[in-house]
Amino acid sequence: TEENLATSFTGGDVIGVFTVVDGQVSQSNVSMLRNDEIDGWVGQLHKEASPDARYFAYYPWRETLNGHVNPAAETAEEFFSGVIAAWELPADGNQSTHNIYSSYDLMVGSGTLSADKLSFSMHHQMGLVIVQLPAVRYSFTNTDITLKDYIIPAGGAYFNGVKPCMLLDGSYRYLVRPETEHAVSGGYFKEGVEHGFSASVTLQPGHYKKYMVDG
Repeated sequence: TEENLATSFTGGDVIGVFTVVDGQVSQSNVSMLRNDEIDGWVGQLHKEASPDARYFAYYPWRETLNGHVNPAAETAEEFFSGVIAAWELPADGNQSTHNIYSSYDLMVGSGTLSADKLSFSMHHQMGLVIVQLPAVRYSFTNTDITLKDYIIPAGGAYFNGVKPCMLLDGSYRYLVRPETEHAVSGGYFKEGVEHGFSASVTLQPGHYKKYMVDG
């Protein structure tokens, strides 16, 4: 789930885990399923006997992973460098639902084992574009019941070359390849008049840029 710019795993999410012992991959692409009832993960991952074992994880899990891993690497970014380079965003630009969007939101992390508990710190590897278009926001002042703001997005909004995911706050977001120039363009309609916008951006891995269109 997305809470502003923080990403949290929820039940049903699946990560892939690798373990490395003595410079060799000993467990490869083990799928681990998030289970909210136990506040943990379920899968056939085994604790390595070697105290020097290293653990690496990525999300979202793929049964067949494009790109090779580097067992000699020290960091997750280096370990998954081949995977990151081969990671593909949807060719048709469709990221219009949260399920589609999150299925391309590549994250990687290295694991820390302490008292038989394995934990990972995950980091986004794609770039993120956020576009806020003009919208009408209704804020309720009821005292007997609490109601969330109601947002009506700009009419007829469109984006060139991509179908972004619209969040509940009325903003649009989509993933782009990092370190590659990307054109941000589209438009919307207000009172029958079309308003266009355009910009270009090059993002580093795990970074974002937010555009506020027409204030």
